[in-house]
Amino acid sequence: MSWDEIRDIEIPELGCTFGGVCSALRKSWYSYKRYKRDLALRINRIQSYLGFPKSEFPELEAHGGTGWVDEELTAEEKELRQEELHENDQNMDTAISF
Repeated sequence: MSWDEIRDIEIPELGCTFGGVCSALRKSWYSYKRYKRDLALRINRIQSYLGFPKSEFPELEAHGGTGWVDEELTAEEKELRQEELHENDQNMDTAISF
């Protein structure tokens, strides 16, 4: 059988073809892996801003552990500080022009 023939085999239980099911499975695994990491960052971000100790996520150890969370939070804090400085500069310019 060629790949085109295999891809077109109907899987009636899922109401889809074999190719469609493979694509859905691949996308599902990608989403699972991606959002697990995103949720870990979200949880740690909230904990950090509340002053709570950050949770460890053992399932992320294969991806370098939770050190990346600190890097993300540090980068986010830097970005917020830059925005605040920019807003303060604009406010100073406005105050001087009066």
